Amino acid sequence: MSPAADSALNDAIHQNLLRAMLRIGSLTERSAAARVGPWLLIDAGVDEPRFNVALTAGPISDVAGAVALAEAWFAARSAPFRFHLRDADADLADAVRDRGFEVVESEPSMARSIVGWAPPLAVGIAVRRADSDADIRRYAEVDGPDWHEITRGIARTARSFPDFELFLGVVEGVAVATSMAVITGDVVGVFNVQTQPRARGHGFGTALTAAAMEAGRKRGATTAALQATAMGLPVYEKMGFDRRYSYVVFAPAGAGNPRH
Repeated sequence: MSPAADSALNDAIHQNLLRAMLRIGSLTERSAAARVGPWLLIDAGVDEPRFNVALTAGPISDVAGAVALAEAWFAARSAPFRFHLRDADADLADAVRDRGFEVVESEPSMARSIVGWAPPLAVGIAVRRADSDADIRRYAEVDGPDWHEITRGIARTARSFPDFELFLGVVEGVAVATSMAVITGDVVGVFNVQTQPRARGHGFGTALTAAAMEAGRKRGATTAALQATAMGLPVYEKMGFDRRYSYVVFAPAGAGNPRH
């Protein structure tokens, strides 16, 4: 792949993430999502600051001014927030640090071609679309109890977007795993891959990841992309995903680490 094509793919993956993040921009009446200067700014409107994020959405010429712009928007909403930056944005990261933010998390963005790809056979789990209200409730309940309401809101919002598809993995009538596909042009982003702790180690995460990838392939996507947690990284590497770059999360100093 040429450097120009490589850069274009990375940008397409990032644009897919920006689209995916809109699922937390309309959770409640207090929620808001706005394009402000070079940013996509999202205030989820819930009592969990990790969902309030600033992501680059365009070129930045005035780095210090851009950081101030994001800070002003969130300050007007009285909402603490985090910057999600690509690791190549070194100047921007320095400016964010100068404003009292510190790194709390870093996750690799990974991708693989799905041209000619065929999903592996799901064994021991039934995977299907999550469409009904009952499905959305079960989707949320795969997450930890403290997160049911927020996860339900995210799933309910995502269900209303035509370029999103939600998947539920069921074992003996019990929902144990989830995933979400976000299709933007040639890229399908894989999000919200979760498996309940008691159901891990059986390949269910792989099955739900594959379901989201296949949804994108059927709608014309040629590349699957995702952000990998430490737990998911070995699974995705085994599935043929390669690292493209990383997202670095900056929170106000002393704010603590986000939930994993």
